[in-house]
Amino acid sequence: MLLNFFSKRISERELSWDEVIQAIRLAWIGEMVESALLEEQHQVFLSSERNQYRIKRLIAILDKTIEAIGFQISRGNFEPAEAEWQFKGDDSLEALNLSLNGDREMCLLGTIDRVDKLSKDGVSYLTVIDYKSSSKDMDYGDVYNGLQLQLLLYLNAAIEVTSNAIDNEEVKPAGIFYFKVDDPYIDSDLLLSSDQSQEAHLKSFRLRGLVIEDETIIKELDSQFTVDSPVIPVKRNKSGTLSKNSRTIDPEDMTHLRTFVNKKSTSLGNGIVNGEISPKPFVKKKPNRM
Repeated sequence: MLLNFFSKRISERELSWDEVIQAIRLAWIGEMVESALLEEQHQVFLSSERNQYRIKRLIAILDKTIEAIGFQISRGNFEPAEAEWQFKGDDSLEALNLSLNGDREMCLLGTIDRVDKLSKDGVSYLTVIDYKSSSKDMDYGDVYNGLQLQLLLYLNAAIEVTSNAIDNEEVKPAGIFYFKVDDPYIDSDLLLSSDQSQEAHLKSFRLRGLVIEDETIIKELDSQFTVDSPVIPVKRNKSGTLSKNSRTIDPEDMTHLRTFVNKKSTSLGNGIVNGEISPKPFVKKKPNRM
């Protein structure tokens, strides 16, 4: 709701994201929150000083979140193409309508928080971004065990929808990311200047997930990237190569991962219709980032 509101408002005002200064952000956020509080089910937030404080905290979190989103978008050449993109039983999407055994079909529903797009050299590149209230990263072990399929399923759906809508361009993934909605506290042993504090603050919102291992795409996602990107999870060694801590994935491996997620989801669907309901506790010891 928030990003959709801001995207429309920025488009209506013919502004860029980096032109939305704090005064404008707070005014728009206040307008949106005030509108929400007029709804009867939300008026409980006006019932006590404690709840009113929560509203102030919410506004502060939204302000910092929008500032970080604007910073990230302005650093690259991708533009938000969709916000809160809902899929509600669209029978035409193969990515979300999985064929099960016995002529059954499983239809997946969901909402993609954000899809960014870049058209270049006859190719449309997409990133899918999921907003979270807590820290989350891509874990190959969780994907393999069927615990983290959502973001990749959304990517498959976004690529299919975009491919169907565009006749003369190939559609490829550029990355899948999680964004933590937060008002982070910056912990430092050093006394930071105002600029240093702002830089650390924005960097704390760095996207987590996977970036396609392609220098051109990386530069399109963060055009100012040199050593340590504050936008996407990539760093460089002194030699100029990407460090082993960079969260990148080869384009072919991404294709295999997308195919695996489809097959895994189908397998889980068959288990559901076959009545497989026995408890299968899962103990996670250490993230498998590979």
